[in-house]
Amino acid sequence: MLPCPHHARHLVVSAATAAVTFGGAFNEAFEDPRKMEVYRQKPIFDLARSGYEALFHLNAADDEYVNQRILDFGSRTVVSPPGTSKGMIIGIHVRHGDRRPLEFQYRDSYVPLDRYSDKAQELLSQSFNNSGPDGGENTMAEMHSLLVVASDDPDVYDSEEFSHSSRAQEQIKLASKTVLLSAKQSASSNEPRKFVDETVGWEGGFFAGMFWSLGKPSSVPATAMETSDTNVPPTEEALRLRELVGRAYLMDLKVLGEASDRIVCTVSSMGCKLLAVMMGWEKAVDRGAWVNIDGDFEWRGVSW
Repeated sequence: MLPCPHHARHLVVSAATAAVTFGGAFNEAFEDPRKMEVYRQKPIFDLARSGYEALFHLNAADDEYVNQRILDFGSRTVVSPPGTSKGMIIGIHVRHGDRRPLEFQYRDSYVPLDRYSDKAQELLSQSFNNSGPDGGENTMAEMHSLLVVASDDPDVYDSEEFSHSSRAQEQIKLASKTVLLSAKQSASSNEPRKFVDETVGWEGGFFAGMFWSLGKPSSVPATAMETSDTNVPPTEEALRLRELVGRAYLMDLKVLGEASDRIVCTVSSMGCKLLAVMMGWEKAVDRGAWVNIDGDFEWRGVSW
């Protein structure tokens, strides 16, 4: 079997053909050799944008919740009396888990959280330093600005840098093991001790292995023919849990992508690259609303 040629109208990609489809031949087919720097990537960006417009659709309930969330954030930026000025919404996307930064200094850990918050404050200062009625600092607009955070690591929301920020969405919250244990101990403090399964939290961010192991047995009977790492069909409960995680991820992206005036994230994360696509080329790239803090890199479509 051969992979689809890159000039085909639609590309059907499987795990077997992905390396060929998204290798050097992909860049040769889609990059614009007449342009420089990030502008070489615009055809790839446009390809991703067309896919986003065609395929990114939330279910009715989630879409209604997200749209209301976006309206609520927007209303909080309005300065009284209306029309005089408006605050800014800065989206912060923090990716941990099994995605490591591109910047050499942090390639074995993560970009520190204060880098995100410092960049957000820098963007606020740049926007409002000379925008006041008298040409000075627009303090009221800055006070009505918001930091809206989305992360795969629940501990980010409780960190010193973002404990006073708003979550992108609160419909589905992933909890860390520490939070779950604390809640369990509070609920059972007046009850007799009894055996419970080990608490499993969304520890440290999104890990692919953790996601695919949701709902699978932690061990197999001694008489089983299969090893513990075999492909056990997922149960209905496992599929429901995976759906919740996926819905939380997509709602986070839509809120940040549509509500934010600026977005601060790390280009090593696919979510960060998707957020630029959701903002659109003119806003994200031409107007600089998409800000990468993971090294001196511009938007890139495919990493392999």
